[in-house]
Amino acid sequence: KLAPKSISMMGFCWGCWAIWHESARVGEKFAAGVNFHPSIAIEGVFGRKIDDLADKVKNPMLMCPCKGEPAEVLENGSGHKIMLKKDFGKACEFISFLDMQHGFVSQGDVSKKEIADNINKALDGAIAFLGKNVSM
Repeated sequence: KLAPKSISMMGFCWGCWAIWHESARVGEKFAAGVNFHPSIAIEGVFGRKIDDLADKVKNPMLMCPCKGEPAEVLENGSGHKIMLKKDFGKACEFISFLDMQHGFVSQGDVSKKEIADNINKALDGAIAFLGKNVSM
């Protein structure tokens, strides 16, 4: 019987925005977050900045950005630099898919080898990241 000592969050697109908000709001309840093609830019719809939200995040994040993501959520982007300054910063990881279309992990055409290979890379990376950050 599994009895996890911690839980994490995984999201796609706007779900990543929710992960960042929940991390900021109740981060002590979570171990980490996995973000596939993160649409954190929705923060702008509410007149807020991605970097301000990044400053409030309380958990290590795996970021898997793809083509067209804002600079703030890319590796070495401003959001990444903000998180690196936190106690958990070194636990944050990036697997970039800058040649893949937004939504490829959850909606990609797996009959195309390049897409299927990148989906597997993303999911394998998420499993590895969670293995390092979630206690069982």
